Amino acid sequence: MKILLVNAIDERDVFNAPHLGLGYIAAYARTHGGFTDIVITETNPLEALERVKPDVVGITVVSQNYDIAKAVAKRAKELGAITVVGGVHITLLPFSLDPSMDIGVISEGEATFLEILQVIEKHAYDIQQLKEVRGIVLWNEQRKVVFTGKRELLPEVDSLPYPARDLIDYHEWSSYLFSCSYFYSSFCD
Repeated sequence: MKILLVNAIDERDVFNAPHLGLGYIAAYARTHGGFTDIVITETNPLEALERVKPDVVGITVVSQNYDIAKAVAKRAKELGAITVVGGVHITLLPFSLDPSMDIGVISEGEATFLEILQVIEKHAYDIQQLKEVRGIVLWNEQRKVVFTGKRELLPEVDSLPYPARDLIDYHEWSSYLFSCSYFYSSFCD
């Protein structure tokens, strides 16, 4: 199963930085589920969709970039992928799940996203099976958004595997990180 993880950002925003949370999601899926065909992108997500041709697209998003996430999800659906959205926006506003998004992950995503992948691997997109996954919203058979119930937080955050930094393209961020470090260092002298 090919998995693409996307940070839905406004690329014109100068305050973007690599999203380490996607690295944790990828590492958890690798370590606990054996999923290894994972790509993380934070720039040019539509191009990445065409290149990777994923089976599942996981999108993390904050509210001000929700339209970007919807555009990514819409294109992913057109290409036949199952779309999963997570992050602050959907956690705070779970019933804002867009029709282009199949599933919304509420709160911590590592264990929840892994369980979603395991259901999809065994049963494809089966609403009844997915309703057993706690901590998500999804579209039911009547095309209504339903919440599957609260998921307990991970008991020991320190038990998480280190993030999959090998999947994060720091080269994309090198000029940004350099300019930020230069900017901050000028105030610290």
